[in-house]
Amino acid sequence: MDGNLKIETKDLKTWFGILLDEIASSTPVIELPQEYYWAIPSSDRYDMSRETPRSTIGSLSEDVLQMQRLISIGCSDGMINQQLIWLGAIITAIGEREGYLRDKGETEAE
Repeated sequence: MDGNLKIETKDLKTWFGILLDEIASSTPVIELPQEYYWAIPSSDRYDMSRETPRSTIGSLSEDVLQMQRLISIGCSDGMINQQLIWLGAIITAIGEREGYLRDKGETEAE
Protein backbone atom coordinates (compact mmCIF):
# COMPACT_ATOMS: atom_id res chain seq x y z
CA MET A 1 0.00 0.00 0.00
CA ASP A 2 1.39 3.38 -0.91
CA GLY A 3 0.16 6.44 0.92
CA ASN A 4 -2.57 6.52 3.53
CA LEU A 5 -5.41 4.04 3.65
CA LYS A 6 -8.63 5.85 2.77
CA ILE A 7 -12.03 4.67 3.97
CA GLU A 8 -15.23 6.41 2.99
CA THR A 9 -17.43 7.30 5.94
CA LYS A 10 -20.50 5.97 4.11
CA ASP A 11 -18.78 2.57 3.96
CA LEU A 12 -18.09 2.65 7.72
CA LYS A 13 -21.72 3.50 8.35
CA THR A 14 -22.81 0.59 6.13
CA TRP A 15 -20.41 -1.87 7.78
CA PHE A 16 -21.51 -0.92 11.29
CA GLY A 17 -25.16 -1.10 10.26
CA ILE A 18 -24.83 -4.60 8.79
CA LEU A 19 -22.96 -5.92 11.83
CA LEU A 20 -25.25 -4.27 14.39
CA ASP A 21 -28.34 -5.56 12.60
CA GLU A 22 -26.88 -9.07 12.69
CA ILE A 23 -26.01 -8.84 16.38
CA ALA A 24 -29.43 -7.41 17.26
CA SER A 25 -31.14 -10.28 15.44
CA SER A 26 -29.13 -12.75 17.57
CA THR A 27 -29.42 -11.20 21.02
CA PRO A 28 -30.92 -8.14 22.74
CA VAL A 29 -28.08 -7.90 25.29
CA ILE A 30 -24.37 -8.56 24.96
CA GLU A 31 -22.60 -9.85 28.07
CA LEU A 32 -18.86 -9.51 28.37
CA PRO A 33 -17.23 -11.63 31.08
CA GLN A 34 -13.94 -9.74 31.09
CA GLU A 35 -13.40 -6.35 32.71
CA TYR A 36 -9.80 -5.40 31.99
CA TYR A 37 -7.71 -5.58 28.84
CA TRP A 38 -4.25 -4.65 27.66
CA ALA A 39 -4.27 -1.33 25.86
CA ILE A 40 -1.37 -0.24 23.68
CA PRO A 41 -0.92 3.53 23.28
CA SER A 42 -1.21 4.67 19.67
CA SER A 43 2.38 5.97 19.78
CA ASP A 44 3.50 2.33 20.17
CA ARG A 45 0.73 0.46 18.35
CA TYR A 46 1.85 1.50 14.87
CA ASP A 47 5.61 1.61 15.50
CA MET A 48 6.81 -1.70 14.05
CA SER A 49 10.42 -0.88 14.95
CA ARG A 50 9.67 -1.49 18.65
CA GLU A 51 10.34 -5.03 19.82
CA THR A 52 7.71 -5.01 22.55
CA PRO A 53 5.20 -2.19 22.76
CA ARG A 54 4.37 -0.57 26.09
CA SER A 55 0.92 -1.39 27.39
CA THR A 56 -1.51 -0.02 29.92
CA ILE A 57 -4.66 -1.50 31.41
CA GLY A 58 -8.06 -0.53 30.03
CA SER A 59 -11.46 -1.11 31.64
CA LEU A 60 -14.49 -2.16 29.59
CA SER A 61 -16.94 -0.91 32.20
CA GLU A 62 -15.21 2.49 32.15
CA ASP A 63 -15.37 2.49 28.34
CA VAL A 64 -19.10 1.67 28.45
CA LEU A 65 -19.68 4.40 31.05
CA GLN A 66 -17.90 6.95 28.88
CA MET A 67 -19.93 5.91 25.83
CA GLN A 68 -23.17 6.18 27.83
CA ARG A 69 -22.17 9.76 28.65
CA LEU A 70 -22.05 10.35 24.89
CA ILE A 71 -25.83 9.91 24.81
CA SER A 72 -26.34 12.79 27.24
CA ILE A 73 -23.51 15.14 26.21
CA GLY A 74 -23.15 14.30 22.51
CA CYS A 75 -19.97 14.50 20.49
CA SER A 76 -17.55 17.33 20.97
CA ASP A 77 -14.64 18.04 18.67
CA GLY A 78 -12.15 17.54 21.47
CA MET A 79 -13.53 14.12 22.47
CA ILE A 80 -14.38 12.33 19.22
CA ASN A 81 -11.00 10.58 18.93
CA GLN A 82 -11.16 9.30 22.51
CA GLN A 83 -14.81 8.24 22.08
CA LEU A 84 -13.80 6.20 19.03
CA ILE A 85 -11.04 4.52 21.08
CA TRP A 86 -13.52 3.60 23.85
CA LEU A 87 -16.00 2.26 21.30
CA GLY A 88 -13.22 0.35 19.56
CA ALA A 89 -12.28 -1.44 22.78
CA ILE A 90 -15.92 -2.45 23.32
CA ILE A 91 -16.30 -3.69 19.74
CA THR A 92 -13.03 -5.65 20.01
CA ALA A 93 -14.24 -7.37 23.20
CA ILE A 94 -17.52 -8.31 21.48
CA GLY A 95 -15.68 -9.63 18.43
CA GLU A 96 -13.30 -11.69 20.55
CA ARG A 97 -16.07 -13.32 22.57
CA GLU A 98 -15.76 -16.92 21.30
CA GLY A 99 -18.96 -18.72 20.46
CA TYR A 100 -21.14 -15.86 21.66
CA LEU A 101 -22.58 -14.84 18.34
CA ARG A 102 -23.01 -18.12 16.55
CA ASP A 103 -23.53 -18.68 12.86
CA LYS A 104 -27.27 -18.91 12.16
CA GLY A 105 -26.91 -22.49 10.88
CA GLU A 106 -25.16 -23.75 14.03
CA THR A 107 -26.89 -25.35 16.97
CA GLU A 108 -25.69 -25.71 20.55
CA ALA A 109 -25.08 -29.45 20.00
CA GLU A 110 -22.54 -28.86 17.25
